[in-house]
Amino acid sequence: MHMESAAKTPGDARTSRVRAFFVDRLPGGPSPGRRRGAGPFARAFLIATLALLAVAGCKRNETGQLPEPSGEPVKAQREAVEGFALVGAYPDQRDGSLAIALEFSRPLVSSQDFDALLAVKDANGAAVQGSWVLDDKGAILRFPSVEAAKDYEVTLKAGLSAADGTTLGKDETRKVHTGEIEPAVGFASQGSVLPARESRGLPVVSINVAEVDVEFLRVPEKQLPKFFAEYQRGGRRGSWDLDSDYGDNTPIGRLAEPVYLNRFVLGGKPNERMLTYLPVQDIKELQEPGLYFAVMKRTGRYSGDFDTAFFTVSDVGLHTRAYKDTLFVHTASLHDGSAAGGAELKVLDARGETVLTGKTDGNGNALLKYTLDAGHVLVATRGKDVSMLPFNQPALDLSEFAVAGREQAWFDVFAWSGRDLYRPGETVRISALLRDFDGRPVPAPKQGGAQPVYLRLKQPDGKVFRETRLQPGAQGYFGFEQAIPVEAPTGRWQVEFRTDPASKEAVQGMTLRIEEFLPERMKLDLDSAQATLKPGEPLKLKASAAYLYGAPAAGNRFTAKLAVAVEQHPLEQLPGYFFGDPTMELPREAKDVIDTELGADGVLQEDIALPDEAKPRSPVAAILTGSVYETGGRTVNRTLKRVMWPAAALVGVRPLFDDKDGADANANAGFELVRVDAAGRPQPAKGLKVTLVRELRDYHWNYAEDGGWDYDFTRRYENKETRTLDVGATAARIDFPVEWGEYRLDVFDPATGLTARYPFRAGWSWDDQNRGLDARPDKVKLALDRTAYKAGDTMKVTVTPPHAGKGLLMVEADRMLYVQAIDAKPGSTFSIPVTQDWERHDVYVTALVFRGGSAPSKITPARAVGVAHVPMDRRARRVAVGLSVPQQMRPEQDLRTTVSVPELAGQAAHVTVSAVDVGILNITRFPVPDANAQFFAQRRLGVDAYDIYGRVIESFEGGSARIRFGGDMALAALPQAKRPTSRVQTVDLFSGPVKLDAQGNARIALRVPDFNGTLRVSALVYSDTRYGNRDRETLVRAPIVAEASLPRVLAPGDRSTVTLDVQNFTGKAGAFKVLVNGEGPLAIGEGSRSTDLPVDAKRTLTFPVTAGEGYTTAQVRVRVEGNGFKVDRRYDVPVRAGWPSVLRSQTRVLDALAPVEMGAGFADGLMPGSVSARMTVSALPPIPFASALQGALNYPYGCAEQTTSKGYAALELDDATATMLGVDGLDAKKRRERMEGAFGRLASMQVANGHFSMWGDDGYVNPGLTPYVVEFLLDARQAGFAVPDAVLQKALSRLNEDLLAGGAPFYGYDRREHLRFANQAYAGYALARVNRAPLGTLRALYDNERGKSLTGLPLVHLGIALTLQGDRNRGAKAIDEGFAKTGERPEYLGDYGTRLRDDALMIALVHEHKLAKPEYDRRVVSLGRELDARRNSGWLWLSTQEQVALARLGKALMADQKKLVSGSWSAGGDEQAIAPARMFGRSFDHAALARGVRFVPEGSPPLYATLEVAGVPRSAPAPDDRRVGIERRYYTTDGKEWKGGTLKEGDALIVRVGITAGVAMPDALFTDLLPAGLEIENFNLGDAKQWAEVVVDGIAISDRGDAADVKHEEFRDDRYVAALKLDRGDTAKLFYLVRAVTPGTYTVPPPLVEDMYRPDIRGVGKSSPAAITVVQP
Repeated sequence: MHMESAAKTPGDARTSRVRAFFVDRLPGGPSPGRRRGAGPFARAFLIATLALLAVAGCKRNETGQLPEPSGEPVKAQREAVEGFALVGAYPDQRDGSLAIALEFSRPLVSSQDFDALLAVKDANGAAVQGSWVLDDKGAILRFPSVEAAKDYEVTLKAGLSAADGTTLGKDETRKVHTGEIEPAVGFASQGSVLPARESRGLPVVSINVAEVDVEFLRVPEKQLPKFFAEYQRGGRRGSWDLDSDYGDNTPIGRLAEPVYLNRFVLGGKPNERMLTYLPVQDIKELQEPGLYFAVMKRTGRYSGDFDTAFFTVSDVGLHTRAYKDTLFVHTASLHDGSAAGGAELKVLDARGETVLTGKTDGNGNALLKYTLDAGHVLVATRGKDVSMLPFNQPALDLSEFAVAGREQAWFDVFAWSGRDLYRPGETVRISALLRDFDGRPVPAPKQGGAQPVYLRLKQPDGKVFRETRLQPGAQGYFGFEQAIPVEAPTGRWQVEFRTDPASKEAVQGMTLRIEEFLPERMKLDLDSAQATLKPGEPLKLKASAAYLYGAPAAGNRFTAKLAVAVEQHPLEQLPGYFFGDPTMELPREAKDVIDTELGADGVLQEDIALPDEAKPRSPVAAILTGSVYETGGRTVNRTLKRVMWPAAALVGVRPLFDDKDGADANANAGFELVRVDAAGRPQPAKGLKVTLVRELRDYHWNYAEDGGWDYDFTRRYENKETRTLDVGATAARIDFPVEWGEYRLDVFDPATGLTARYPFRAGWSWDDQNRGLDARPDKVKLALDRTAYKAGDTMKVTVTPPHAGKGLLMVEADRMLYVQAIDAKPGSTFSIPVTQDWERHDVYVTALVFRGGSAPSKITPARAVGVAHVPMDRRARRVAVGLSVPQQMRPEQDLRTTVSVPELAGQAAHVTVSAVDVGILNITRFPVPDANAQFFAQRRLGVDAYDIYGRVIESFEGGSARIRFGGDMALAALPQAKRPTSRVQTVDLFSGPVKLDAQGNARIALRVPDFNGTLRVSALVYSDTRYGNRDRETLVRAPIVAEASLPRVLAPGDRSTVTLDVQNFTGKAGAFKVLVNGEGPLAIGEGSRSTDLPVDAKRTLTFPVTAGEGYTTAQVRVRVEGNGFKVDRRYDVPVRAGWPSVLRSQTRVLDALAPVEMGAGFADGLMPGSVSARMTVSALPPIPFASALQGALNYPYGCAEQTTSKGYAALELDDATATMLGVDGLDAKKRRERMEGAFGRLASMQVANGHFSMWGDDGYVNPGLTPYVVEFLLDARQAGFAVPDAVLQKALSRLNEDLLAGGAPFYGYDRREHLRFANQAYAGYALARVNRAPLGTLRALYDNERGKSLTGLPLVHLGIALTLQGDRNRGAKAIDEGFAKTGERPEYLGDYGTRLRDDALMIALVHEHKLAKPEYDRRVVSLGRELDARRNSGWLWLSTQEQVALARLGKALMADQKKLVSGSWSAGGDEQAIAPARMFGRSFDHAALARGVRFVPEGSPPLYATLEVAGVPRSAPAPDDRRVGIERRYYTTDGKEWKGGTLKEGDALIVRVGITAGVAMPDALFTDLLPAGLEIENFNLGDAKQWAEVVVDGIAISDRGDAADVKHEEFRDDRYVAALKLDRGDTAKLFYLVRAVTPGTYTVPPPLVEDMYRPDIRGVGKSSPAAITVVQP
């Protein structure tokens, strides 16, 4: 019975539910719809929507465009309004706030001054002050400054004008009576523990509600875990939420038993907010200890919305601390904070069974052998008091305490390298030492030998690039080298070390950066003697620049930009505090403040004034970015930051909630305030004025040329309340009640006249459940008496709590080391003995101080927390290292170093020496590796604390890895064209480990190549337990320094410049011969010169260079001779086309085992050097059957369509088929029950004429469904099930009659003709299966009607019907025509179908009837790609129809997941046997393609072959925006659009690319080649700060990440590449920054976007301007 009713009601309930939602969203309806966090209501809506999707089959045609029941009551006719006029004036309410609303017939001009054009008077004729607000659509004006139940008069002036330019034409006056404020009621608190002593009851807030009905339900202990898993806090819930089998929640009636229901009188004056307490402590039915759930509704209201709360009445406060395998529990009285011993503890598992019991001792403590599980609940009982702690909430947020670090593990790996920045194509070299957690040797493993280390190298996207096992050398040293391929993804690569290859977490590791960088040739230092700036004082800058080979940057260009920003965190020691006023208006973009040439010494000193807007109202950071230019135009950039303090002392505000998430709505928002000077010392003060300001937003629509309609808002502010506060030496606490919305806390300091402002929002996250109410506990200050300790010491801890009270002092590592009950007053000191157990680096001392509370005092019980790390003394483990290196040397010689460590004389010890170009190290500011700093570093706090004091919840977000279900295979991304690349000189010399001799010395020589610059030489010394390091610099330069600058790339036809600096360090003046020539497609003009140079003098020469045709890496050769010395160098310049690549893809289905061949013809018209080809042959259709069919068997039966689909799924997925496709099937008994259930249900849904009613109530009948039901019944009968024959025969007769009568009419449908044809074809197919289809009718359908079919499936149905009835000729033609259709279909056809369902069904049908052909099966590949795209877009949601079609397809293709392919592969005559595998694939280049490649498969057909070629065409591809539109624009750094022309060297442009996809593309790849003289600013490396605030196209560059869903981006030598997710119809905006570097004229390549997996989806943009010219300044 239950099933039946469930099937009927959701239709009605759901419609009304959703209708209610939309009404809510209409202007003038209540406004929760506006919010981002409409809380449970929005959640209910989301659930409703999901459920609607789930029953899409049932609901799709609910309106059916069938006529509604007629006989509506007659409505009074409204006058039709002509032209622009006022349509209505009425009182309007939202959220309990009133307004007068004026509705117009046309949208208004939003920019006019409404307050001048409209006037409001009250009943006495007095003008009412206030402001008019235009709504989103522009047609309704609201005046919110009115009171309830009053008369007003509104006058409109004739000049009020509509957006189309018409005006009212005459003055108008309207009277409006504002009604009562709409009644509202709700529980006032989200908390769940009512203190047992002196509580006033459950608080309720109401307005205009006299009485409420409240039902109390009690949750039995067994149901607690399930209850907490589903109901994490109270709030508004629909009947849908509380009592439905469709949503996420179990109906509350199954989790709790009703115990009490009554009506409560609330009282209160009209239109006034009222707080009332429900006296639960006086109701006898609520006295039994336990958890109660309260459901409240207004009397006389029957809407499906309720307010809910749940609570326990208890005096037991619970605090727990979870370690690896133990749980520490402390119980304290909520009344006074004292320890409450003797509490009975038990842990319930997810099924409500008790898995553990215990009891707290006299100190209120217990230590349980228990490992935390999020599904469990801890219950503490003491007398009548019960407290519960579900572990599915987040641990206490201790992020403001210094508790970070690596996770503690039994072993530690210190890994180092000469640098952390490499170019793709280089070899990474890593050294590592394996030690225990305290830097001592690791014990050998039990099985003998030395402990190996497993290294894993991961790409930026988390994919594992290489995994390997390393065996240690002497003293636990490991060495690892890895060549990084040229095409490897750029970004941050991770190196992880494990001692157990199976362990998930890698505790140790290091980050490498792989980027296409160029080493810097200069160094730049920016400094200022000022620590902080005073108001009005300029920034005194000192800049000094030099070439790294030891020459000052004499005469080099130097530019600087200055940006200012409000500095909210000027003090590092107070990280959680916000200072200043972020609302202060400051210029957003950086201003150019210097553009000059440096003097002969390369030094510049200058005073730079801050802009006038940087008034002394708030701390302001002055951020100066300086750039020194190499002669070739490249810059070296550095940043300097200083903070201007507007006064000697400032107030800081610390929110007691997560700043990013905001406070809770309808709760108290808490803050702590301090007043400190620039050094962070407290400065007490009296009489601070603290005001809570609410920001109200009034939204209105704007129209922009390029972006269409968008809404914007104006802000209004109202002061909620002001209090006066004194701040002493410690933080002062204050809290304010907040509702939902945007707020600001203003703190006025009378002594300085400054106001600190802290904006925040309340209740903003999508779902209030996701967040902590109070996750940030109050802070206890802890001070330790020493900087480091060792065993045997006594540690003294000084505790300063925010309130005196009882508490606990604990010392913890990965277990509890010490616990003591304390009575804490400010400044109390406690002594704790330090033991051997503390000799590790994850030891923390924690203080908890409890505050009791009671109703009369209006104080809520709370706890404060303090945490401090206890460092161990390890100074004796560092050794002093001596390092001697030459100060200066010539290139191409040995760099001789001597290392001396006398402390390690006579001990086993080693040293490694690195010498690396400082021009690389400076880019990432790479620190000198230090083993002591690693081994003895603070580790992370290894404890999680959970307690009832915070009553909090949040959702944990992790990067969700793509799960590949079952036996599915991931599709490989399509190949990318090859590109020529250049080798860049990177000097990184390494000695490897060298043993120290008996005196502790080592001599090491490193060979230096042809290089000019500075090398940092660093030595790292290690023995078994002691470590040391030292570094020095060596200057390397040749007698003749000749350094050339060239563009990073050129395109054919580009004209550019080679800049050559020649400097004479030979010691005497002389004449020098210079010869520069190109090798490959490069022509260099005036390549032979001569120049005279005095001693140490520098000359800069420039040579024009032109690129010819080619796709290769060319070279520039530079030769200089003079004074008996010579230089001969080559520089790489890749020459590549100035346009993007193309992709060609072919799919073949091999029915017989014919060889698959690819030859040069595949790459016709492509540049050979760019070609990259791939062949894959798979034994399986590339369809993820396992994930697609996940859940196909477990829906409740819904309507007729779902019942049939679910029956079909059970029919198709018998055990054998299910196993073959990699899903869980049904056993024979279950399957039979499932089928019989479906037959019975369909029988009950059949109506008198033979059709089926959707819900079994004779209501809604869709004739299009009947052939589907018949096909199911026929297939079931064929499979041997006992099908009810009467039902089948009745339905067949109905189909026969309909077919002869010309099909069902489908009145009111958009595509009637198609639906009618499809219905007839499907009916014909069903009848033909029992040989009852009238052949004449079928032929007539084919001959005369077939053009009406918009999709292929009806033609296939018709073709099979014709074939079965004997007309094979027409049948074959119809099927061919069906498969000839592309599969594109109108968005909404009304046939329950999708392209995916149609394709799968068509292939399945021709296989089921033995009519298949290989070219039909080809469709499988695009089907697989479509499914993969759906899966990659985040979640694979398939309708019941699609799942059935895929199940039939899998069965028809015998897609056995165990099937393998093997064979022989030959390329250019070399043969190779391929072992059996699910898939065979090979990639190869043009040379191999030209020689011919072939694969001769073995295995059982069909096999699926895909052939793909990527390459750059010989001529530019035409712009193509059919599937994807791309528009690229350039902007200057002040945000103005740049349309083309010339750029000066050093000019920066912001490139903005808008991409609009016509189809969803979860895996889009965007490639934008740069014009050759421009270079991209690598945001992964550079200081992007100076550009952060530039606003382009309405988006600040710092927010560029929000403008597109970018998964990965790369800044390459000659291109910007981004992998992103594109939603259909949305425009994603990408931004990147380029600088003009090399003078010349360059082609601008068009941008390209392509789908990584679907070759047919791509777009090519236009190049505008077509060329860019760069000139010298």
